[in-house]
Amino acid sequence: MRSIPLSRPLVNWNRLLEMKPDRTRRVGQLLKRELAQLLSTPKVKPRSFFLTVTEVKLSRDLKYADVWVSVLGDEKNRQHAISFLTDNSQRMRYMLANNVRLRHIPELTFRLDETLDKAERIDNLLRESGIEVDEPDETGSADE
Repeated sequence: MRSIPLSRPLVNWNRLLEMKPDRTRRVGQLLKRELAQLLSTPKVKPRSFFLTVTEVKLSRDLKYADVWVSVLGDEKNRQHAISFLTDNSQRMRYMLANNVRLRHIPELTFRLDETLDKAERIDNLLRESGIEVDEPDETGSADE
């Protein structure tokens, strides 16, 4: 029987670590798309609020996912939406398992995305202070 020399690694760990961020990004995009579709179906979608999946951040081992959602409405409506999503996360995880081919479906943690609210607040503060804010044109860049 021939033995394998211990000085030569069996796995190129550097190459594996380089590929990992790309895989987490692709799986995150897949989960974002599937969750958005899942939340738009009448089986899951609550009627009292409108929400959008803005981002999915995965752990490196793909076992945990932070799902960032934006909810239209007041603070009470937002908290109600997050509690609804948290309460139904196991059910959504089961439904994801039926739609997505992954060895492990990550544990979902829902978080409120307040980016748009913060951007609107900054925009209002700038307008109140008299600072002129350049509006982006149709291509998305501000005129110079």
